Amino acid sequence: MSPATRYLAAAGSAALNRTALEALATLPAAPEVSQALCGVAVRSQSPAIAARAARAAWGRNADCPAAALAPRAGRGEAAAQAAIVELHPEAVRARQPGERVLLSGALQRH
Repeated sequence: MSPATRYLAAAGSAALNRTALEALATLPAAPEVSQALCGVAVRSQSPAIAARAARAAWGRNADCPAAALAPRAGRGEAAAQAAIVELHPEAVRARQPGERVLLSGALQRH
């Protein structure tokens, strides 16, 4: 992966994250690509981009730790929550009104 692609994956703006995501999605499966997709999912402030990057990383069997997203998700940041849902779909379940939702044991939210 080129240094420019790595830079784009680590950058925080939505436009750069979208460009990085689109470029990374065209590359063949490789651990470096999977980790770069995780980086986009973790750093993006856009829920749609974070979710797409996390879904792409998960589809490539990337090991994206929820711990990197948990603090932001616990503060209610939509992008981090969207990424966790895509990375750990088994942790999301239907809930009753007033019931706590537990996401991967990493955070609780009312």
